[in-house]
Amino acid sequence: MLSFERLYAPVRAWLHRVLPEHQIYFRSQGQVRFIRVSTRLQVAGIVAATLVTGWVGSTVAAYYLRSGL
Repeated sequence: MLSFERLYAPVRAWLHRVLPEHQIYFRSQGQVRFIRVSTRLQVAGIVAATLVTGWVGSTVAAYYLRSGL
């Protein structure tokens, strides 16, 4: 029987290849700071944006169907 980790490994490798970790640098008053944007955070952002887009789309569609436009 295949374990979950063995099945998930190719997906994880693909995600790390497609969405590598990024660093956003800020320079202010002679100091340099950065924010690390991990693969996990990018995936969470994509999922959240997809859910919000779907919710807005279904709400707009329901509004138009009920209003008879």
